[in-house]
Amino acid sequence: EKELQRRTDPLARQLDNVMHCLKSYLKQRNTKSINYFEFCFHPTDFSRSVANAFYTSFLLKENKVGLHIGDDNMPRLSLIGNAERKALENSTEQDNRGVISFSYSDWQETVKLLNIREPVIIDH
Repeated sequence: EKELQRRTDPLARQLDNVMHCLKSYLKQRNTKSINYFEFCFHPTDFSRSVANAFYTSFLLKENKVGLHIGDDNMPRLSLIGNAERKALENSTEQDNRGVISFSYSDWQETVKLLNIREPVIIDH
């Protein structure tokens, strides 16, 4: 019953799609992480970028995805394994992750600076 509910819940379907896109990207490029903005930002659609950031925040909250600062001082996303997820769930540390906020001009500037030409998150 839970599986059926998950497949018919629009938010759950979107989260599954975002997770699928992240896994595919990392596997195709044989890498462990991706720049947060390259992942979330659509090159031509601001509202889609906002939605992508929103969905990604759920995956962060559910400890399915981790957020860290890379060597380039940019936020990076990576997958969290089951063992690490259990440790995080049992941790008493304060969860200080949140949504990264950005304006329309921030989005435009970041797309240009990072030369984002193709969206990573696409509908399947």
